[in-house]
Amino acid sequence: MARGPSSQTVRHATCECGQLRIAVTGEPEHVHACTCSKCQRRSGSVMTFSAWFPEARVTVRGKTASW
Repeated sequence: MARGPSSQTVRHATCECGQLRIAVTGEPEHVHACTCSKCQRRSGSVMTFSAWFPEARVTVRGKTASW
């Protein structure tokens, strides 16, 4: 994360192999934690966390899976 006096926070994420890179600017509009059984199965944990950003503030670079 980079933060300066007049800049917004920028968060970066990459996949394990590094082919997919995501950057989001600013604060999330919504942060959510879920403990439902569907989220438990998907994550392999007792809960999941997610943050939602407006699409205009999300930059995706690289290859994504075409499932």
